[in-house]
Amino acid sequence: MRGAVFECLQFCRCREPKRCDLVCPRAPRRFIERCMEVGGFNLGALPRFAHVSAPVLPGTVPLLYGASGRTRLLICAAVAVPLYKMMDRRSGLPRFVTRESLAQSFRFCDNAALVLSGTDCDKSLERWWAIRDKGPLFEALVNLRPALVTSPNYSLPVNVPRHDNLHSMKRIGVSCVDLGLAGIPVALHVNARTDSDWDAWSRFVADRPEIGSVAFEFATGGRTVERRDWYVEKLLRLRAGAGRSLGLVVRGGLQALSELALAFESVTYVDTDSYVRTMKRRRFDPHVGNWVSLSTTPGESLDNLLACNAHEVARHVEHLTGRRLPTNDVYHEPWQPSLLSEPSLVKRRTQSADR
Repeated sequence: MRGAVFECLQFCRCREPKRCDLVCPRAPRRFIERCMEVGGFNLGALPRFAHVSAPVLPGTVPLLYGASGRTRLLICAAVAVPLYKMMDRRSGLPRFVTRESLAQSFRFCDNAALVLSGTDCDKSLERWWAIRDKGPLFEALVNLRPALVTSPNYSLPVNVPRHDNLHSMKRIGVSCVDLGLAGIPVALHVNARTDSDWDAWSRFVADRPEIGSVAFEFATGGRTVERRDWYVEKLLRLRAGAGRSLGLVVRGGLQALSELALAFESVTYVDTDSYVRTMKRRRFDPHVGNWVSLSTTPGESLDNLLACNAHEVARHVEHLTGRRLPTNDVYHEPWQPSLLSEPSLVKRRTQSADR
């Protein structure tokens, strides 16, 4: 793009506004409907809710997408599960109504602290928004006793009319407040594209002491060093402007953790890699800080590999932050006791270390 952007419709390239689904004044009827569904773009107009305190979470929490290839429970102090796995994709009704059924489905110990992560693809986010009556879903979430839920992270693309971004920000605010009003401990996901967006979130957080934690995702827009540094600067300014203790839940952005850990009272890194890499038969090598291939036999259980990966990633995060973080190991030991029952994995791990 050359030159500056002078007006909100600079990125409107639509030749058929009536068929476009963006929030744009050139399709007046749809624009009014989309504005009305969020009550306008003013974040300050959202209702207040009572603060629900969240327990101290470990420095790193593994995200489980399912239970493929596993037969035993993952033993750790805290786990994360995608928020949208809690609902049926078609009906929007809850899939789990008890903590025990959820823990059994994802195979983790049911006394682990539960984080429900609201970061996901646009399809999942839109399904969540489309549920008109979230009462049954919220009731089920309360029964699941989550330690923390991060609010949905609606996208703010760069090549759309400005109104579409403002609409997404308001949807983030509405979703956060709805969870808070239901009595669910919630972390506000901040998603912003411009300086004024960050100013709006900073004012919103500063004015609302009921928000005890914020969430941010670096993987999508923060992959370049310049953009990542910009996000870190804005997060630090948001924390300074809050004028109170504030926790941070992060997905991606490993290189930014050390600086963020100095400013926020608690930083929890949602480990999105351990489960996915385990399913692909990869092992995290702490000596090189990267993933290496691992041969497995047909039908071999992946329980121990997942436990090893989650633990080693947590140790790596602790090393990057330069400070001791709350452990996610129930036994405060390098491996789960069950790891000793699989000689092949122990042998492979020892051989790798010897190299």
